[in-house]
Amino acid sequence: MNQPKVRMWAKFVLSPKSGKTPKYVLTDACGWVDELKDLVGRDGYISLYLCQKREGQPSDAPSMYLQAKCSLNLTGLKDLFVDGFMSNYAWGNPPKAVTYGTKKPRLNPLVKYVADGFLFVFHYDYEIKIGEAVRPLSFELLWLEGAGLMISQHCKSLQMGSYDDILKKCRDEAITYLTRV
Repeated sequence: MNQPKVRMWAKFVLSPKSGKTPKYVLTDACGWVDELKDLVGRDGYISLYLCQKREGQPSDAPSMYLQAKCSLNLTGLKDLFVDGFMSNYAWGNPPKAVTYGTKKPRLNPLVKYVADGFLFVFHYDYEIKIGEAVRPLSFELLWLEGAGLMISQHCKSLQMGSYDDILKKCRDEAITYLTRV
């Protein structure tokens, strides 16, 4: 399987200002997607919240998802839980709907990227917990162009080390957006 083009790599770090819902702030990135400027919050940073599936969501919905500014559900985190335990890897897809939100509908800034896919690498400190669950200290997002239909297979390749060189290159070439959280 050919590896798709990396549209962007980003590192998000747990904010010490996190409340009950863990908040992760973009600290480093390699590559850029202009539409992400629409996700910049009042504090001037791009933040994502690691949320648990809500009551009433479909049974096939992932148990965790990432939410951005104005309640944009960035993606469900598929395969984050394996045999009841959090894994270090997950995958997802950009939101497909043209608008989001029911009270005040907004245009989805990522709608033109629906054919893309996301890979995630989670980093844990097993001492930090959300209730009984371990809270990740940080995660890396690898945004792959045109990989939406095969993203689960790319996640397996990531787990087997096929993306190690790409991740190293992205980490080495990353620009720091936030020096401290």
